[in-house]
Amino acid sequence: MKQDVYEKSTTPNYPIGFSYPISDPLDLRRFHYGKAFNTQIPDVGSHISLTQHVSWAVVADTPVGSRTVVVTVGAGDGAAHDGAIGLNELAGGYCVLTPHTANHTMLRMIKGNTAVLAPGGAMTITLDRPTDYILELVSHVECMANPFLLLAQGSYERQPVMGMPMVGALTNEYLWFQTWGPRWVAPQANVGVGAHNVEIVFRADGSIDRHDPADANTMYQQHAGFVMTIPNGVGQAAPMVFLQITP
Repeated sequence: MKQDVYEKSTTPNYPIGFSYPISDPLDLRRFHYGKAFNTQIPDVGSHISLTQHVSWAVVADTPVGSRTVVVTVGAGDGAAHDGAIGLNELAGGYCVLTPHTANHTMLRMIKGNTAVLAPGGAMTITLDRPTDYILELVSHVECMANPFLLLAQGSYERQPVMGMPMVGALTNEYLWFQTWGPRWVAPQANVGVGAHNVEIVFRADGSIDRHDPADANTMYQQHAGFVMTIPNGVGQAAPMVFLQITP
């Protein structure tokens, strides 16, 4: 391995989002490669920090079977909301193509993109699969970057957690994030306490809490997994949980 799961790097050794090749068949865990937006600690989850790169943009006429689409990037699009998008910045991300014909929406992974400078303009995106329907007239597209690009820690009320850092890291460092399997996560006091209390959700700060439909902080929050072990007696059952973000 060019970068062990417990190592970090100032330069990328794998594509963003790359899944760590598990060699031990007994290991239930899964890891994905990502880049830190800010300082990371292993105790709490890391959120998607970016909004949509392209929001409801017009696309050029595109025939059926095309693997490229020309998108009109708006002045408020891009990571900095200034219309600028770097070369292949969207690689590993996804786009929703919406033809003018109803019920023909297409979801594609983005393999690459041309660069566009502020304040926006034409950008060509390359798709992982050809288009099934023609794009013309008032067809539109929405694009998001790879969800493991620039993961952030802090208070994020609307952005989901994508993984747990395997090591502490600094801004713009590359590291592995655990997304599935046994893990310790900083718990709130109610996690696993009492009967019928196994499901856990992420709070806005990346810690975990029980799913309480009467609590505004957890009633609609992202599912994180479940408590794996309970205490011998009473008290908090939080030494180990089973993450269920992505296998």
